[in-house]
Amino acid sequence: MTPDKCKICGGGLVPFLDNMFDDRHGYPGSFEIKRCPDCGFGQTVPEIPEAEISEIYTDYYPRKNVKQEDIKKEPPKLMSSA
Repeated sequence: MTPDKCKICGGGLVPFLDNMFDDRHGYPGSFEIKRCPDCGFGQTVPEIPEAEISEIYTDYYPRKNVKQEDIKKEPPKLMSSA
């Protein structure tokens, strides 16, 4: 199903970028990005189901060898003014 309303403000969506693909990590498929002219928010079409997002980051992005539990144990990184 193609979204026709912005997730942020409910405005209509217009095509922004077409035939986009993941050239860095190899996630399969191509996507369109639609943009809301009212608030500027962009979203992918087709939308990635929420249940698949953690799997995508685990399988296709650089920290795929790190478990979520380990990330939660990491101390927060603070910026220092040097």
